[in-house]
Amino acid sequence: MFIAITLASIGDVNETSTATVAYWFHVTAYIIAFVAGFSDIADGWIARKYNLITDFGMLMDPLADKVYLSVSYILMVKAGLIPVLIAVIIICREFMVTGLRTLVVQKGTVMAADGLGKIKSIVQVVVVGIAGAAWVRIGGLTLDMLNVYHLWDITLWSTAVLTVWSGVKYFVQYRSLYLEDA
Repeated sequence: MFIAITLASIGDVNETSTATVAYWFHVTAYIIAFVAGFSDIADGWIARKYNLITDFGMLMDPLADKVYLSVSYILMVKAGLIPVLIAVIIICREFMVTGLRTLVVQKGTVMAADGLGKIKSIVQVVVVGIAGAAWVRIGGLTLDMLNVYHLWDITLWSTAVLTVWSGVKYFVQYRSLYLEDA
């Protein structure tokens, strides 16, 4: 992933040129990020299917997902693909829920991802994939094409609302664990 971040951070791509070195670094970064995301899904599926779940994996996999997602959203802001506020909402929610998860574990309870949380994750990753495709202009896709009839804006704000909703749901569900100390 660090290779993808480095490649993504190199140079700006001219809107009309796809022949620059920076452009091909960006395409390579997009492909690496796509493969990393796919391998994360495959790794989780294999671990669950063959009961290869470890304490280390249960700790590091969600943390690695948060880093991947945070970096992706920060790079989308840098590329002008999303507003800063969307990235802040999404990143803050992710780390707040991680903090809640830590508290829940300390209280001897397991906080498993629920259906809404899984849908939220899928939607966030799809947004990253679409934005990345527009960023490197795969198939000629551009941000202007994404925003026909404000569909991109609607998608982004819907993702932010879904992200907040899923986070609030966890905090409501586990409120007895953090309110008992109050």
